[in-house]
Amino acid sequence: MGRAGKYIRALAWDYRWRGFGSWALAIGCISATVGLPLLLKFSLAVPLYLVGLGVGLVLFFRGSMLFRQAARADQGAKGEEEIAKLLGHFPKGWKTEFNRRVHGVGHIDVIST
Repeated sequence: MGRAGKYIRALAWDYRWRGFGSWALAIGCISATVGLPLLLKFSLAVPLYLVGLGVGLVLFFRGSMLFRQAARADQGAKGEEEIAKLLGHFPKGWKTEFNRRVHGVGHIDVIST
């Protein structure tokens, strides 16, 4: 049981950190592929350049996808928080739970009883 939007906001932060990590790896991969041969004055075979740049691009696009997922998670958390405000107006005695885990079902966003 948790606060409205808490679980989804944590998920958004997880997506962001993984996105930053993916971007950092992309920069490292592209830098190593292009920069190291220039710095150390040697050349790689063309297929190695292509593989290094390709992996870097895949990592960059993966990071971008993770940031889009983080934005969607933030939007979902905002929706949960707005629902919590609406449910706060229920008569006294009503109980509202958020992010309840039910075995065999999964997460249930909101339960009011």
